[in-house]
Amino acid sequence: MEEKFKAFRKFDWTLSEKWQLYLSNLYPIPARDRLEKIRKRWYRDNIDKEFDINYEEPSDEQRQQQQSQQRAQGSQNQYQQNPYAGYQYPEQLPSFKLYQEVLWVVFLLSIPFRFYTGFLAFGALLCGLIRRHGYPKFSQEYLQRVAFDDNFHMITYVGTLTMSSGSLIMYVPLILSAFLEISPSGKKFIEQYQRIPFVSYFKDTFDKGVTLKSQFIEMRSDFEVYIGLYLIVVWFIGWSNFLQIIIYWQLMRVRYMMSANLQAAFRRLDTKISGYLQSPSVPEVVRTVYIKMKSFLAGMAEQPNPNQAPSGGVGGLLSRCSIF
Repeated sequence: MEEKFKAFRKFDWTLSEKWQLYLSNLYPIPARDRLEKIRKRWYRDNIDKEFDINYEEPSDEQRQQQQSQQRAQGSQNQYQQNPYAGYQYPEQLPSFKLYQEVLWVVFLLSIPFRFYTGFLAFGALLCGLIRRHGYPKFSQEYLQRVAFDDNFHMITYVGTLTMSSGSLIMYVPLILSAFLEISPSGKKFIEQYQRIPFVSYFKDTFDKGVTLKSQFIEMRSDFEVYIGLYLIVVWFIGWSNFLQIIIYWQLMRVRYMMSANLQAAFRRLDTKISGYLQSPSVPEVVRTVYIKMKSFLAGMAEQPNPNQAPSGGVGGLLSRCSIF
């Protein structure tokens, strides 16, 4: 419709004898705002039958907002189609790559001592966001791009560590993130300084981090799902608490809506469980309970429908948020 409106604007009224004749028969002479409506009706009746007379030309601010939303939606669709390729736009601040890698290395060294480990991981992920998208901005386009960034997803995971007991298994997804981030630079370093003793022992490790990145990302997502199940199991022996389980799964519920990797991890888990339940030795009641539980959980993580009234809880908050 915008193209038709542009054609309406470019129409030369002074060269149209039919319009000039119609205008000369108007009495009294209409006001300017009234004349614009008459022009639109005449243009629809005589030039373009599909022209919408109620269409209003968007302002410059509205046009810029539409372009920003289209770019952000394009980034989201691209991420969901190929979550391992990342965004296809240049990094805003490449200098933060060094800061991020240094923080990840220090993070890995701090794990045995649990010395500010969570803060180091948060700093490395924040540097990753700034490196890719620039400094934080309070704009819808920036927030939409960040919401589907892998660094942002892992920052929300760091939030679950605040109530953990410091078990090593809780840090596995962050360890894998650190490994994937430093692998390209580690590989280049080994290629340049092969004569340094013992450096060659890490060559194959860093090579796998580069060539098998997609498989490591799948492994990380699987670990995040298994950790959620682990927290439920160890709750019975006092290694976790109920509040920690609730917070972890609520964050997983929100991340599921934004992360294609996490969605794929749940599908893989469902495939495994469904395969086990097909065994004749499994009672029918167990299969029924699992199917009902799966349907319930799928409904909780369902994408908000803009045609429906927002409900309570996290889904309701998301449906009322302009970012989503």
